Amino acid sequence: MSSKKIVLLMALILLIASFPAVSQQCSPVDSTFTADFTYDGAGTFCWESTCLGDYINCWNLVRLTINGQDFTNQYVASGNYPSPINGSYYIVYEGDYPWSHFEARGTCSGVTDPPATPIPATPDPTAQPTDPQVTSPPGVGDVSMSPNSVTGNVGETVDINILVNSGNQRVAAYGLDITYNQNILGNPQVDEGADGFVSATNTGTPGLIVTSGFDASGVGPGGNLELLVITFTGNNVGTSQIGVTVNDLVDETGVDVGNPNGKGGTVTIEDSGTPGPTAPPGVGDVAMLPNSVTGTLGATVDINILVNSGSQKLAAYGLAITYNQNILGNPQVDEGADGFVSATNT
Repeated sequence: MSSKKIVLLMALILLIASFPAVSQQCSPVDSTFTADFTYDGAGTFCWESTCLGDYINCWNLVRLTINGQDFTNQYVASGNYPSPINGSYYIVYEGDYPWSHFEARGTCSGVTDPPATPIPATPDPTAQPTDPQVTSPPGVGDVSMSPNSVTGNVGETVDINILVNSGNQRVAAYGLDITYNQNILGNPQVDEGADGFVSATNTGTPGLIVTSGFDASGVGPGGNLELLVITFTGNNVGTSQIGVTVNDLVDETGVDVGNPNGKGGTVTIEDSGTPGPTAPPGVGDVAMLPNSVTGTLGATVDINILVNSGSQKLAAYGLAITYNQNILGNPQVDEGADGFVSATNT
């Protein structure tokens, strides 16, 4: 092959490789919407939107694309949306379950699109008929912070528990927005509670936690299911309101659990007089700090075990910790920020 032919072939390869990905517009469009918008259910749809709001979130889907770009089962902030096509976003939604979920949330200033066209739900052949006269008892569907008032110190961590009253239903999927004052609280960490599960969490926006979970068989039923444990660090003295918004709360058949409703509370951060938990006064001392902790019946309570090692490094330890089993139960031992655990017997 001549050198001219080789150069021409290479030029063609480079030219082909330089083409950008082409945005895709689905058709026909089943319905249009603008944020705020939520859909749960099985089916395959093509939607058009001129505004997706501040973020989209989805779970338990086979496929979710926006203008041809794959965002299946992802949380996506508005800064990562693909470029619109002629001012619109085209969303392909494909879900197999009653609890398949998509949401677009946030503000759409100046948008004049018509309200979202109702999308017919796909019939579930296994669903049982519902008696329209049967209503959930008061409180079923409540997702609440417990206890609803918690106190901590500047520089220390503080935990709040998120409980669910599922009545006689099981909890299979949820989506929550939890708000807090980022000037008072920081470094949020979300863990599954004793009865809970977590699939996805986003804490990238200060003052907002977006979290969701899915369990095919569901958990519960129960009146006080511990769904989540959220840990904050006290940043400054003050009281932060904790807001709980329930976007979704369904059982294993995709039916709402009771009347989903969020109930928040407050976290008060006080000045402990020190930048945080201090070491015990004597080198070699192993102490519970703070030395007095208050909790609520049915909720978890944490204690911290601190060591003053002076100028030495701690390589091994053995402790026996006693408590009144009539008052406290279900002990769990985890390593602290500076610690390690090899074996525990409770």
